[in-house]
Amino acid sequence: MIESAISCSVRAKATASEVLVKLCRSLRRRNDGALSLESEPSRGTTFRILFPLVAASEKVVDVSDRRLPRGSERIWLVEDQPLVRSFVENALSRLGYAVRAFASAEHLLDSMAALEGADLLLTDLVLPRMDGRALAERVVAARPTTRVVFASGYSDAVDARHGALPPGAPFVSKPFTVEGLANAVRAALDKPGGPGCRHVLVIDDDPMNLTVVAHLLESLGCAVTTMSDPGAVAATLAAAAGTGTPIDLLLLDNHLEGASGLETCRRLRQSGVDVAIVCMSGDAGPQRAYEEAGFDGLLAKPIDHDTLRSCVERYAGWSHARALSGAGADGQPAAAARA
Repeated sequence: MIESAISCSVRAKATASEVLVKLCRSLRRRNDGALSLESEPSRGTTFRILFPLVAASEKVVDVSDRRLPRGSERIWLVEDQPLVRSFVENALSRLGYAVRAFASAEHLLDSMAALEGADLLLTDLVLPRMDGRALAERVVAARPTTRVVFASGYSDAVDARHGALPPGAPFVSKPFTVEGLANAVRAALDKPGGPGCRHVLVIDDDPMNLTVVAHLLESLGCAVTTMSDPGAVAATLAAAAGTGTPIDLLLLDNHLEGASGLETCRRLRQSGVDVAIVCMSGDAGPQRAYEEAGFDGLLAKPIDHDTLRSCVERYAGWSHARALSGAGADGQPAAAARA
């Protein structure tokens, strides 16, 4: 454990003494102990940590404790220390989360294009080459719905060398317990709004469909506006932009009373609307007809939570014009527009 801390401190340009002192103080504080040290030139430093003698605790907090907050969301874990990475991956997996672990920021970024996405990024702040703060910026830019939790075992002075974290950024200090990890992850995932929140406009003349889709979107952290009249779409888009909460995804039913979803989408594109427009349909026709009308993708009814989440993640920051030119939201070549 100590050798690992020293190795990590060298990469971060911190002193081994700084890491060891922090480690010893943390052990003393967590166990209500006492700490003393002796230091002599040429002979080194000796730390003595004294712990009170107590009976075995009846309360052992581990992953099997059903009172720990749990979940089933997808988590990307970035940690360069193998033992820590293994511990965190195992703990989160046993709490029910779907975890993909990476040894470096570069490893995740190289793999990200082939991954479906994640609900949360848990990254060490101090990493070799690219640090956790820079990694989080890259991930959120490409996948705006991703929440972030930072972890670090260094002092504030060392962490500051890697850039200030955003105000209120979720943070868990090493060494942490399973309970502390579980609480930090669950709090970040349950936090409303934030950079991952998107504004979605849903147009459907079926009240039940509107209610169900709106509920699913809100559970994903999205702001939702619903309407049944496609004639007011342009005005609604303009009004939302004027309030500082622009609509960045439009879900449009294909069969509306007195209107065609294909024709509505075509008129919106002709008027210059560039946000992602995805068709909701229970009886989809030829894909070419939707593409020619200006749709970016298709959602087959009935719509479930995972399919809708993939749609929200895919079209974050989407530009229809860029997609037609062969580039996606991040400037990279766009794949076929399918939700």
